[in-house]
Amino acid sequence: MGLKPFDSFILELKAEKETDKKIQAVFLYVDSLFKKGEFETVDSLFTYLLEHVDWLSLDLDVMASFLTISIPAKDKLPNRKVFFEKIWKFLKDDPDSDMLYKIFS
Repeated sequence: MGLKPFDSFILELKAEKETDKKIQAVFLYVDSLFKKGEFETVDSLFTYLLEHVDWLSLDLDVMASFLTISIPAKDKLPNRKVFFEKIWKFLKDDPDSDMLYKIFS
């Protein structure tokens, strides 16, 4: 079985021990795709995260970083909304959930 498009990136994230470095990697990776105008690729990344990644194993802060970096382009990313709805189940119990909902949705 061959590698899926984002496998190597996700493997790098899982290998990194420090959450801050994982978040930085997400920001750099997604930002580089945005700079190249690859909005469809970023949108596909959200589907990939839901379908092929045990995404809670990455840390909720890391998963939220995908939402954060994509806020400016959220209208161009229909799969981002599906992704948000899935992880919202875990974010909604946060003491700042009202603020988080307004920011990420």
